[in-house]
Amino acid sequence: MILAGDFNLPPSDAAWAGVGTDATPLIQGRATTLGKEDGRFVSAYDNLWVVAGRALPLTAAGVLDTPAFLGMSHSETRDRVSDHAPVWLALDAAAPLQVLEPWTPAGPAEPVASSASASSAPAPAPVSAEGRAVVGNANSYIYHLEGCPSFNSVGNANRVPFPSPAAAEAEGYRLARNCQ
Repeated sequence: MILAGDFNLPPSDAAWAGVGTDATPLIQGRATTLGKEDGRFVSAYDNLWVVAGRALPLTAAGVLDTPAFLGMSHSETRDRVSDHAPVWLALDAAAPLQVLEPWTPAGPAEPVASSASASSAPAPAPVSAEGRAVVGNANSYIYHLEGCPSFNSVGNANRVPFPSPAAAEAEGYRLARNCQ
């Protein structure tokens, strides 16, 4: 089984913790949404998940650099085609079978807030190895560390917890300027 789509969550999000025990994302450490600046991809929301432990004739997986492929700027591609770059996989019946291992997120699993509680209190963020929680703003692609001025002001709808600053940066986020 292959699950594909625009999930609006990076594979590192704690919401995938339950899926991560049975499936693995093929696109890891790559952003798939076109940024507003040429050459910049800003989030890993598009992905292909496959059932772990199953043998697949998988030879490769990746992200199509749509602007380069079409000969357009990022802005033009976002306006005329999509802000999402297609993700792809290659299967080859003649290739040796690759057994996929279950994937687990880098940080501790966090419970997913129900819709009733999501509007009241912010979802908790995992604590990074540095001992501070890391929360990104999905609207601005800026992340905040616990204790910084804007940490608690990120709205629930835009709140993206990360296991570490490095994980946030890998998804295209940058550290808030008022947080050092």
